[in-house]
Amino acid sequence: MGLEEGVYKGVHPGDIINAVKGHIPDDYKFKYNAPIDKENTNYINKPTLNDQIHCLVSVIPAGKITIINDGVIKKMKEIRAEASELIPQVVFMTRVDQVCIMTQRDITKIYQSRKIKEKMMECSNRLGVVMNCIFPVKNYSDDNNPNEKLNCLMLEALTQIVCAANAYV
Repeated sequence: MGLEEGVYKGVHPGDIINAVKGHIPDDYKFKYNAPIDKENTNYINKPTLNDQIHCLVSVIPAGKITIINDGVIKKMKEIRAEASELIPQVVFMTRVDQVCIMTQRDITKIYQSRKIKEKMMECSNRLGVVMNCIFPVKNYSDDNNPNEKLNCLMLEALTQIVCAANAYV
């Protein structure tokens, strides 16, 4: 379940914050109309460091940044505002090959692409995430064969997440 516009649609922002803080157990089934609270039997009252999330990662398709409605952006900002006091945050901007012909032809040109930089700036402006915490990546959507260039790009982004999480811990 992702974020959707509307009070009773998608994951409730409070559930995400409770997950960050470690109050939600593994395999918990989120309910859009009933966010977890202290009265819920699944609620973890005294979470350990292992229960907590150490880095918040948002995943947004590059081609959808412009059309994400304001209600979803508002929810994301609400979550980010509370989470920013707790943990580091990053954004995976996926499907970059679908918005830029240059990266479609050669993924190694991703940081040279003006179009990708524009999408990263738009993402930064809409969500309030600093540019160096936005990682453009390409999905394995058309080809299931391993691609070293694609793997390196994703590995670099994942490495940055691990570094951010380790710094938090």
